[in-house]
Amino acid sequence: MEHVKALAIKGIMTIVILYLILGLGFNFSFENTLFITIVLGAVSYLLGDLFILPKTNNITATLADLGVAFLVVWL
Repeated sequence: MEHVKALAIKGIMTIVILYLILGLGFNFSFENTLFITIVLGAVSYLLGDLFILPKTNNITATLADLGVAFLVVWL
């Protein structure tokens, strides 16, 4: 239940921000924005929150999330 709550919060925040930037700013469709949100959420949660954060500190995990977000949106 703990993971579901964390993923839901991360997903809601991500879809709102990505839709404001990509959807309204760059005319991405909602489906594309939703797909990017799902991929970004899964990758960043697995890599940043479950792998990097327990081994390092919050700053390192946040920087890793920033890098992952940049790469996923860019691709």
